[in-house]
Amino acid sequence: MNYQGVTDQWVKEVVIDLGLCPFAGKSILEKRLSTRVITSTVQEKIFEEFIEEIYSLENDPNLESSLITVPNAFSSFDSFLEAIAFSKELLSMSGFAVDYQVAFFHPQFVFEGVEENDPSNFTNRSPYPTFHPIKEKAMSRAIDSHAEIESVPLQNIEKTRNLGLDHMQNLLKNCYKAN
Repeated sequence: MNYQGVTDQWVKEVVIDLGLCPFAGKSILEKRLSTRVITSTVQEKIFEEFIEEIYSLENDPNLESSLITVPNAFSSFDSFLEAIAFSKELLSMSGFAVDYQVAFFHPQFVFEGVEENDPSNFTNRSPYPTFHPIKEKAMSRAIDSHAEIESVPLQNIEKTRNLGLDHMQNLLKNCYKAN
């Protein structure tokens, strides 16, 4: 299974082509995004590799963030929410809590208070459960360089709702063709 290819396809066709993240394209062009696929189903191993990826980010000043894809674990969104909470705890225990924030994506992502079939959920739906640790310094620079950063989430909601549920489902489904 080509998990990386599927994830790359999602980044290109959903995140970049739809403009869901105004920083993603530049980050990839400048090689500031690291990617890692963790195929283990053992949580201890997953979090061991998660923290290894944080150290890799720390040791490479050119890298700003990472996509850590875990295709064989956290299949339910609730289990992934628990994993996200633990990843943040792990960052804190490792002394990285002030230096990183973690965004996340999941095939079953649902915003609190939003219906499951609302197209806006696709702003955070990905082919596989994915952690996205981001250096706080990089996030601050990106926010400072984008005059209306607060409007991005609302624009994404509007964009995905205008495209509709069928379109968003097909975009995500088409990513698996990279396999």
